[in-house]
Amino acid sequence: MQKSILRVAGVAVTVAVLVGIFALPSAAVSPSFVVAVSPNTIKQGGTTNIQVRVANGVPNCVYTVRITVTDPNNVPHIKTVTFTTSARGNGATTTTYPDTFSNAPDTNTRGTYQVAAMFRCGTQPYSTPAATATFKVKRP
Repeated sequence: MQKSILRVAGVAVTVAVLVGIFALPSAAVSPSFVVAVSPNTIKQGGTTNIQVRVANGVPNCVYTVRITVTDPNNVPHIKTVTFTTSARGNGATTTTYPDTFSNAPDTNTRGTYQVAAMFRCGTQPYSTPAATATFKVKRP
């Protein structure tokens, strides 16, 4: 009888441990921040689209994204865009370069343009490091 009680107690402890393990909340998935440029090679004087997106971010949040395009002459051109994430924390928006960026942007200089995007949800600090991409400008 005593062995029976010990066996039942052992099973009960095992079940309690398993229930405790599986009842723990799962680890949150880290958000991913992306900046993508398309097309990534354009002719002088052309335009390209810059998409910024977040996956697994804060649900239903208005994200502010500061996009900086640094031209081959090392001059930064900045634009701020916003989008709202879904209930799952996913969202994106697209903007055209060089339209409405600061410092008289253009694509008249051949070479590689560096693109960086810093994301923030609400009033939180901007993400670090920034998501980055590049595009190239070639002869017409």
